[in-house]
Amino acid sequence: MQERVTGGACARAGAARVFVTRWGKDVHTADHLTRLGGCNNMCWRAPEANQFDILKASMKTVSKEYCEESSICGLKHLVDDNTPFIERIIWIITLIVGLICSISLVWLTFDKYYSAPLVTTQLPEGVSVNKIIFPAVGICTNNRISKRAAAELAKKLLKAERNKHYTEKDMMSLLFGLGQLYGLGAVNFNNVSPIQLHDALGDYDVHELMRNLTPRCEDLLVRCIWNTEARNCLDLFDFRLTMNGYCCTFNYLRIYDTLFQSITSTTRSIDMYNYGNKSFFDFDQGLKVLLRLNESDDFFYNIPLQGAQLQFSDAYDFPDSPSGSFAMQIISPRVEMTVLVTASFTEASRDIQHVPIKLRKCRFYDESSYLPFYTYSDCMLKCRMQFLLDHCKCTPFNMPKISSARTCNMKDVPCLRTYYSQSISVRPTDDYVPDELELDSVGGGIDCPMCNPTCSKTAYSYDFNNVVLYPEYLNTVPDSERDIWLQGVNFTGTSQVHVKYAREVADRYGQNVIMKWFDLISNIGSTCGFITGFSFVSVLEFIYFFTVKLVREVRSRRQRGQRSTNTKIEPQRPAHFEPIRRYRPIYWNEITANTRPAQMIFWLIVVALSWYGSSLLIAAQYDAFQNNPISFVVETTYKDWNTEFPAVVVCENDNSNRVEAISDKLWGEDHDFNMEEVLKELAFFKGITYYTSEFCNLVDPLPDCMQTNLTYYANLVRSTCEETLANCSWNGIPFECCKYFRPMDTELGTCYAINTLQGRERNALRLDMTSNRTTGPGAIKFDVMVTANIYILNEEEVPTLTTIGSDVLTVGQEIFHKRYITIRNIENDAGARLISPEKRKCRYTDENFLQVYHHYSYTACTVQCRKDAQLQLCNCTNYFMPNVPEHLRCNVSGIICLNSHVHELSVLKASWSSRAGLSCNCLPSCTEAEITITKDFKFVTTDSYASVQIELAVLPSERYRRNVVRGVLDLVVSTGGTGGLFLGASILSFVELFYILLLRPFCDIYSQRDDDPWHRRFGMRSLQDNKFIPNWGWTYNGKVGDKDKPKSEDRSR
Repeated sequence: MQERVTGGACARAGAARVFVTRWGKDVHTADHLTRLGGCNNMCWRAPEANQFDILKASMKTVSKEYCEESSICGLKHLVDDNTPFIERIIWIITLIVGLICSISLVWLTFDKYYSAPLVTTQLPEGVSVNKIIFPAVGICTNNRISKRAAAELAKKLLKAERNKHYTEKDMMSLLFGLGQLYGLGAVNFNNVSPIQLHDALGDYDVHELMRNLTPRCEDLLVRCIWNTEARNCLDLFDFRLTMNGYCCTFNYLRIYDTLFQSITSTTRSIDMYNYGNKSFFDFDQGLKVLLRLNESDDFFYNIPLQGAQLQFSDAYDFPDSPSGSFAMQIISPRVEMTVLVTASFTEASRDIQHVPIKLRKCRFYDESSYLPFYTYSDCMLKCRMQFLLDHCKCTPFNMPKISSARTCNMKDVPCLRTYYSQSISVRPTDDYVPDELELDSVGGGIDCPMCNPTCSKTAYSYDFNNVVLYPEYLNTVPDSERDIWLQGVNFTGTSQVHVKYAREVADRYGQNVIMKWFDLISNIGSTCGFITGFSFVSVLEFIYFFTVKLVREVRSRRQRGQRSTNTKIEPQRPAHFEPIRRYRPIYWNEITANTRPAQMIFWLIVVALSWYGSSLLIAAQYDAFQNNPISFVVETTYKDWNTEFPAVVVCENDNSNRVEAISDKLWGEDHDFNMEEVLKELAFFKGITYYTSEFCNLVDPLPDCMQTNLTYYANLVRSTCEETLANCSWNGIPFECCKYFRPMDTELGTCYAINTLQGRERNALRLDMTSNRTTGPGAIKFDVMVTANIYILNEEEVPTLTTIGSDVLTVGQEIFHKRYITIRNIENDAGARLISPEKRKCRYTDENFLQVYHHYSYTACTVQCRKDAQLQLCNCTNYFMPNVPEHLRCNVSGIICLNSHVHELSVLKASWSSRAGLSCNCLPSCTEAEITITKDFKFVTTDSYASVQIELAVLPSERYRRNVVRGVLDLVVSTGGTGGLFLGASILSFVELFYILLLRPFCDIYSQRDDDPWHRRFGMRSLQDNKFIPNWGWTYNGKVGDKDKPKSEDRSR
């Protein structure tokens, strides 16, 4: 249909063509418009466009605008009319490759995040043992059936009609077969038929029967003491079920012997670990028990040894060896056993919970549908019980009872024997099991795939030391000389157990993932930003263009189409919107006054959320940098390492002959012999000066007592290096002893050390004592001519008053000492130096702030700490203290003062400990190797000196490594990735922001200075230079009237 129209139709048609030329193909193109009838006010009306064409054209328009204005690099080249076809192809390929790379890297990042290995690090700050529950202790006699109780039961059974044909001896032999409930592994058991015994017992409850036959606690336990407080043994111990039957248990906190009542049971929670008996670290703390083993009551031994079994387990775990958390030791009669407990606490971060259990190989307590409160021990126990329940339709009596299951009796013994060996062997849960470990091939092992170690746990290790008791002698000791809790005791047939902590602090380990959630986000942001310039804002940008702008474009085209079918084609501007223009991909331009209110609010919310999200992530990254910048791992792959032998320090600690000779020389042969003890005490100072305080006090001193210059008298007694050492060799090659053993000043006096950093001489000669694959394990050998203490230390460490005694090798005449050691060195990332010592939890030797030594070490720091405490308490220091001015060294009165504070000065304690001692805030050395004593040998000789050989037992196959997990560079990269992901920002973006807000206003002012009349007239001159008179104007000749001259003249001037 054609319709004539008037007015400026030709102009309007021209406008339509202009629109076509500006934006390309459109609905209102020249091909779709009917030709206008000339320019004499005659035009043809356009036909109405359909909806699909409008949507298609709008998509093309918005897509082109998006490509032109997108923050993703390269898209604008695809729609630029000036870009050649070949270049467009290249850019298309480049963008596709970039997209594939981005997706691949993001996928790999996600895969690494979800399969990230865990890292377990040892934290420098430990946990006080008084905050950890003391382990459960069980005492079970090896005699599991009381002869007296069995005889009483036999008499009772013989009264039954079914047992009339048995004699008392026959019945006792039959009752001996009850031991089959303990010895399930035995095939033959005294030829006693389980069925026959079952019939003889009649109607019986297995638990009640075995409980009544077990020796009682009141017969086993004689005296008990807990944390220095004497207690009634029956108040401390309960008669509870264990894997060895009923035993006397201490601190066993499991509420019921029924294991699993309900999957929703709330009888156990994480809070329960705050309760229970706890102990302190001290020589007399812990649990002491005096046992009496009554051999006359023996009837059945489950272990063919006299004595008792000591069981140790977690306080809340059932004492069961195959289920873990269990240790056992036999204590024989007439033995005193000391059990040293070492605790370690592992705390897993909840950040590892996203890692699949199969990969992290541990479970949290609330992470199992198998148990209401998950522990590895309970899971293994339930799995084993379920296995036996499935095959034998019952559970053994020495496992916790299940309310819905039957307890096995004598009839079930044959079945239990069949499956017992398999029930205590659990198949590995690894995907691949080598053939040699495949238990099914030998008919054993059960699957417990639902059981993994507990992520957070307290582990205990035990060291057992035995000393023989002599009851005959102990019985002769009067009560006045006995400990209070042992007064009046007959020691015949007794043994004594002392369980205590070996250390004041429990090692603390942290378990975490290498990559955290904010690392994932920052890595994705860094990857996408680096390859394509993609960010979180880019996603919103895409959504904005293809929703808001597309809807507006479609609506506009529909309105134009409706107007074009009406009476007139109104002249109009091109139907497009100003593209989004911005300085950088932070959408500030969308919040300007030229933006519609709804659009402004939308982008304002987007920018605010982006900034908020970025701030949260950056704060989390900074917190991780502050608190977890270092991981401490063990490298187990042997490399061709060069292992440096540790420094060896020899400190003389006694020389009675020399003390006597010097005393005679100083005071004559008729001197008071107590002065020899005083001189010995001063010469070999150990922190305690009993004789000096007693005989040289200020009230009634001996006439010969020295009062000052104590170092002089001490050095008269001390031997020189030549008098101390001889016959030195390294790997069999002799060397001159005193050429390499150089003097070292210590708080114990002058010692002689080889290959130390802390010697008196700054650049002392060093002996090459390197061990590697070529040389093999190294060994140093030398003779010590005096009684001395030998310290094996790292090169930066020093002997101190608080060095652990077990690490010190005390040597004397006519003895050959041989000590084997192992070394695990510590390697540090180069970036660790960039992290502050407080964050990395260690100090390098050159980060020294000490006054007593030239290089930092933990022991040197403790010496500095003791020096400061001595000055504070007594206003002087130990006269042997290194690098101390003479006026600060103690005289006799000062030494007596130090002796009165010996408990505060001679013991180190943790900052949270309440006992007496020094609390020194000392960090370990970053290069401090772990030196372990493997074995000591001692042989008697006829020589008048001591021969010493210290040898590296094996070349190290592992070493520690301190890795930088989050350094300054990682923080910067993570922050940049986060900013790039959420804001599309970079450093230049913030420089630009600084420029716009601060520098640009000044630049604008400077650029507009020519518009200022004052500047045009006077430039940069001051008012005084221009002789400005505020009330009269200004003049060049000092004439006021010049102010009325025309402006033209002013300009000419």
